[in-house]
Amino acid sequence: MDLGEKYSKLTPAAPWPGGPVFTAEGPGGKKFFVRGAAGAEAGAAPFLSHPALPVYVETVWAPRDGEEKKFLVYEHFAGESIASVIAGGGAFTEIEALNLGYETARALKYLHGLSPRVAHGAVSTASVFRSGARVFLCGCSAARDTRADLEGLAGLMRAFAAVPRGGGFSPEYSDLLEALGRPDIEAGQALKLIESLGTRPLFRVKEPALKPKKGGLPLYSWPLAAAVLFLAFFLAFKFRMDYWPQLRARRNISLATELARDFPCSLVPAPASRSGSGGNLVFNPGLEGPCGWHAYGGFKRSMIKKGNPHSGVYYFHVADAEDGIYQDVDISRYAGRIAAGGCRVYFSGYLRADGWGRDGMPYLYGYAMRSEDDYTYLGGFQPVGSRIWTLASYEWPLPAGVNKVRVSLQASSYKGSILSKKAFFDDISVEINCL
Repeated sequence: MDLGEKYSKLTPAAPWPGGPVFTAEGPGGKKFFVRGAAGAEAGAAPFLSHPALPVYVETVWAPRDGEEKKFLVYEHFAGESIASVIAGGGAFTEIEALNLGYETARALKYLHGLSPRVAHGAVSTASVFRSGARVFLCGCSAARDTRADLEGLAGLMRAFAAVPRGGGFSPEYSDLLEALGRPDIEAGQALKLIESLGTRPLFRVKEPALKPKKGGLPLYSWPLAAAVLFLAFFLAFKFRMDYWPQLRARRNISLATELARDFPCSLVPAPASRSGSGGNLVFNPGLEGPCGWHAYGGFKRSMIKKGNPHSGVYYFHVADAEDGIYQDVDISRYAGRIAAGGCRVYFSGYLRADGWGRDGMPYLYGYAMRSEDDYTYLGGFQPVGSRIWTLASYEWPLPAGVNKVRVSLQASSYKGSILSKKAFFDDISVEINCL
C-alpha cells in the first residue's frame, strides 16, 4: 500500500493508542511512521516538540475509500511498547521502572504546561515505548482531562512493580505509588517525587547506637531545638522565595551587560540584503560573540569559546541538551516566491565534538514558522562525533505562508550515558533558494 508519491511500502507497525500505525518508506529510502489523523491529535501534533514525544514531520492528504483523508507522518524509531515487553515475559528492575516513569512524567509536565493545557489522554503500558536508552510517549489524543494522565502514570508504575526483576521493589516505591494516586497531584509534583526516589542513596550507613548518658538534656531543650529548626526552615524558605529570584535576576542582567560590553553588536556586519536566492541570511554567522543569537535560559559566558575555531576568533559551545542556542531568520522578503512554490531552505555549519561518550554530540535542527504557534519541524541532521571541524548541511522545501526560519544549535542527549562529549559550532549558514 502506498500513500501518494512520497511515502510507499506501508506495512503495519506496533499500534499506538487511538488507531493503527504503519511503517512507510519516504524520500531517500528513509523510514517513517504514518498514522491516520483523527480528532484533536491532528491539530495538536504540529505544535508538540519534546524529547519524549514522537517527532512530527508533516501532514499529508491521500485518497482512501473514495475520499481525501489526512495522515500524520512521524520520524521512525526502533522499539517496542512496555505492554509488548511484559507480554513477552519481560521484567524490570526498580531503577528501570523509575527511569521509564520519569521520562513519561517529563512528557506529561510539558503537555500540561502548554497554554491551553493538553492532556495525553491514553497513558498506559501500550503508549510508552522503549527505544534503546530513549523513551517515547505515543498516541496523544490531545484531551483535556489531565487528572486521567496522572492515573495512567500511576497504573504504568504499578505495572512495573507487578513484574519485578531481581527481587521486589522497595517500600519507598510503594509510597510513591500511593502518592501518585492522590487526587491533587500534578505532573510536575509527580516528576519531583520520582526523581527524589531515583536519586536516593543505594546504601545507607547505619550509625552504631549510642549508650544513653546519665543526666539527660533538660526538658526545655527539645522545644528550643524545634524552634531553632523552624526558624532556620522559615529563613531558608523566605530566602528562596523572596531574595534568590532577585539575586538571580540581578546576576542575569549583570551578565547580559558584560556580554554586550565585551561583544558589541555594532561591530558585527548585518547580512547582505538580497531579493534573489542564495546568500547567508544569518546575523553573526561566525559566532563572534552572542550578537543575534539567543539561548534557552539565557546566554552564559561559558557558551563562547576562543582558540581552535573553524574561522575567526570565537565559536559556540553547548554543554547540555537543555541549553540550546538559536536564531530566528526573517525570510518575509521571499514570501511571494515561497507562496508560488519551489523555494527551499538550506542549513549548514561546521560542527566538532571533543571528549568521550555517546552523549553531547552537536547537531542542527530548526523550524519553518508562519507564527510562534504555527510551524513545521525541520529535522534530519545526524549528530557529528568527529574531533575535527566537519561541515554538516541539510535542505528542506518551504511550505506556503512561512515568514521566518529558526536555526537551532543543540547537543544530543541519551539517558543512561555516563560520559558526555563537548559540542562545538562555528560558521552557521541559512540560505533560501527558489526555482
